[in-house]
Amino acid sequence: MSTASDEANTLYALPPKAFTAARDERVAAARGAGDRALASELGALKRPTVGAWLVNLVALRRPDTVESLVGLGQAIRDAQGVVSAAELRDLSTRRRSELDAALALLRRLAADAGETATPAQLSEAEGTLAAAMADPEAAEQVRGGRLLKPLTYSGFGGGTFGGSAPATATARPTAARFAGPATAARPRSSSVAADEQAQAEAARAEAAARIEAAQRQVDAATVTLDEAVETEQDLRRQGEDLSGQIAALSERLDRVNREVRAARQARLAAERDLAAAQRRLARVSPP
Repeated sequence: MSTASDEANTLYALPPKAFTAARDERVAAARGAGDRALASELGALKRPTVGAWLVNLVALRRPDTVESLVGLGQAIRDAQGVVSAAELRDLSTRRRSELDAALALLRRLAADAGETATPAQLSEAEGTLAAAMADPEAAEQVRGGRLLKPLTYSGFGGGTFGGSAPATATARPTAARFAGPATAARPRSSSVAADEQAQAEAARAEAAARIEAAQRQVDAATVTLDEAVETEQDLRRQGEDLSGQIAALSERLDRVNREVRAARQARLAAERDLAAAQRRLARVSPP
C-alpha cells in the first residue's frame, strides 16, 4: 500500500498544471478506502511553481545530481581562505560546468514530462540549485523534493528559507564568491571609516527592507494565483461533470421520446382493434 511519502513523491514529480487534479483524485481514493489520515496528509499538499517543480523533478528523478552539486558547494566553502587563487578559479569553473549540466538535465526531464521550461523558470531553478550549494539548510530542502517556490541565497548573512513555502531571492553571484584578494586601501581616519560603515549598513538595511517588501508582494501574488488556478480547475471539473450529466439526460430524453412514439402507435392500434371488435359485436347481437 502506498504511503503518504510515496504519493507525495509521485505528485511533486508531476507538472504543476496536473498537480491539483491528481492530488484531489488521490485524496478521494484515500477517503473511499477509509484512510482519513492519508487523505488529510495528501489534501494539505500545495501545488509548486514551475521553477520549484523543475528542482523537485531532478531531486526525485536524479538525486545523484543534487548530491554532486551539494558536495561541490561544500568543497568550495571549505577551500575559502585555504587554497590558492588558481585552485579557487578551478573550483569556480567546475561549479559553472556542473550547474550548466544540471540545467541541461532539467530541460530533458521537463521535456520527458511534456513541458518546455522557459528561461525565467530555468533561472529560478538555477538560483535554487546555487542556494543548495551555498547553504546546508537549502540543500536539505532541495534534497526533499517538496519545494513550493524557488530558493535563493544572498550571501549576506545567509538566505531566508521557509519549510513549506521557501522564499525567493537571488543567488549570490559567482564572481563575488571567488574574487581574488582586494587591493589594499589607503588608511582612513576612524571617524570617516565609521561614517562609511554606518552609511553602508543603512544602505544594506534599506535594500533588505525593499527586498522583503517585494518578496511579500510576490508571495501574496503567488498565493492568489494558486487559489485562482485551483478555483478555475474546480469549476472546470464541475462544468465537465454537468456536461456529462446533460449528455446522459439528453440521451435518456431521446430514448423516452422514442418509447412515447412507440406507445402512441400501440395505443392507436389498440383503438382500431377495439372499434373493429365493437362493430363485429354489433352485427352478431340480436336486435
